[in-house]
Amino acid sequence: MAAAMSYDPAYTVDIVSSAALGVCAGRVGWPSAGHASNSIATTSRSILITTGEPVAQGASREVDDCDVLGVGARDVASQLRRRRIDGLREVKGIFAGFWLDHRRSECVLFNDRYGIERIFVYTDKSRLYFASEAKAILAVASSTRSVDPAGIAEWLTCGSTIGGRSLFRNIEVLSGGSALTLAPGRDPVRTRYFTRTMLEQLPQLPERQFLEQFDASLRTAVGDALTREPRAAISLTGGLDSRLVIGASDARPRSIPCYTFGSMFRTTGDVAVARAVAAACEQPYTELTLDRPFLAGIVEHARQAVYISDGCLGLPGSAELYLNRRARAIAPARITGNWGGELMRGVRAFKFKLPKGDFVRPSLRALMADARQSFSATAAWHPLSYTLFQQAPHQGYGRYAIERSQVVMRSPFLDNDVVTSLYQAPVAMRTSLEPVLQVLSRRPELVALPTDIGCLGRGPRVTQRARQAYRRAVVKAEYLTSHGAPDWMAALTTRIPVLETAFLGRDKFQHFRLWTRNELAPFVRETLRRNRESLDPWFDMSRVAQMVEQHVAGAANYTAQIDQVVTVGLLHETLLDQKAAREILVAPGVA
Repeated sequence: MAAAMSYDPAYTVDIVSSAALGVCAGRVGWPSAGHASNSIATTSRSILITTGEPVAQGASREVDDCDVLGVGARDVASQLRRRRIDGLREVKGIFAGFWLDHRRSECVLFNDRYGIERIFVYTDKSRLYFASEAKAILAVASSTRSVDPAGIAEWLTCGSTIGGRSLFRNIEVLSGGSALTLAPGRDPVRTRYFTRTMLEQLPQLPERQFLEQFDASLRTAVGDALTREPRAAISLTGGLDSRLVIGASDARPRSIPCYTFGSMFRTTGDVAVARAVAAACEQPYTELTLDRPFLAGIVEHARQAVYISDGCLGLPGSAELYLNRRARAIAPARITGNWGGELMRGVRAFKFKLPKGDFVRPSLRALMADARQSFSATAAWHPLSYTLFQQAPHQGYGRYAIERSQVVMRSPFLDNDVVTSLYQAPVAMRTSLEPVLQVLSRRPELVALPTDIGCLGRGPRVTQRARQAYRRAVVKAEYLTSHGAPDWMAALTTRIPVLETAFLGRDKFQHFRLWTRNELAPFVRETLRRNRESLDPWFDMSRVAQMVEQHVAGAANYTAQIDQVVTVGLLHETLLDQKAAREILVAPGVA
């Protein structure tokens, strides 16, 4: 299992076993200080293994009899020793772990409160397999090496599986905030140590108190993210959220490297604004461009992205993989504004959408009605709970899995104290710019710079509104002439190419509608040809071939649908074909 999750020479592999507890467990990941070689051990001592980056204030002297592997493991062990499973409520960060407790003759498997760091579980009679990536279970349990029909129906319509379902038959995704207690001769016991109701029942604060509490909690979270090892860079965009991150820092000039992912065609709005923000803060800045070498290596990038993300992300994942590899050369940790817009302003990009093109087999199409029902079941949740317990761990998993395979991911907006303050926001503050202005009140130069869609900035109100209208029009124009083009616009831009090229790269750095018509067309055709037999039970491959040719000819836009079919094809030939799987790069985790 560990071999399936080990790809980089820099990764270390630690495997421990206990005959008394009947368990074998391991960790694959970046080496910690003083740990540079792989190890295998049989132990009679208690041991805690972690992945991700748990942060806890523990009394380490209480666990001197405990061995630890992974970031934050000693302090998490202290929490478990003092308060058992309830102690996990106080742990911050995105993490998972496995606790071999010889004192109590039991083991505890757990994940973070939202389940962003996944734990996959498979039970075969009396044996339980677990891993932070499904590929590790696929490597040893042949009965799981097939696609779950309901899972793929959810993925096609929602962009991810939902709840406890994975893409693979009989492999379950453990709910966020869960602990699974295992002991010889006893059935596993599941416990939810954290639920969304614990946050939803928090009292609202008066506006001024909320603003001060949010400001203080975000500043503390950003400071912690910047000062923890390994060293970090800030991933800046042109929006509000990463600006809040750098604005909340008290870093001295030229101490925080910053970067933005950019387009090969022109300077995006993200890059233009982020460069200005970094200059205003006197911090070094780099644009990481999705360039021609990326296209030249698309075969390997795409195969690796599908494998690393457990089949959740295809072509967009290949771009994320390529750029995050380059980001690691700047700093091994990446601080982002991820989930700020969703938590502060109610942005909701997690949607149900039936694929167009009539290429899905009837048996699979019938399951999509169940997928719609599963998706809709949480629509009435508290908006923050929806983001944290649905969108982040499900829709965000594929991207997170790829990102964390290259860098340590940190988002201050997911800090426990920041989240607590946001749940206590008065209703009027949930769509207001007041929290933004509160954080940036000590950095007026950042308030003076308009965002990529024209928010903030100097000038009279009419000027600000005109600026916002213009920027939103530019963003919409790129969408309608590029990746979101309706078929009639796709045909029109083929006849008048300037309609597409005039806007390309003004907002997005990925341009897969154009690339799948040109540079990537041979890769698409060959992938579908090679995997036709495995794809045929799910898709009408004759219809898919027609869609590809219409897309390549510029007569229609099937960018998303081509990516879906190609991704499923690569899933079969990498994750389900164990010979091919051994040749693919994978990400760190625990198993």
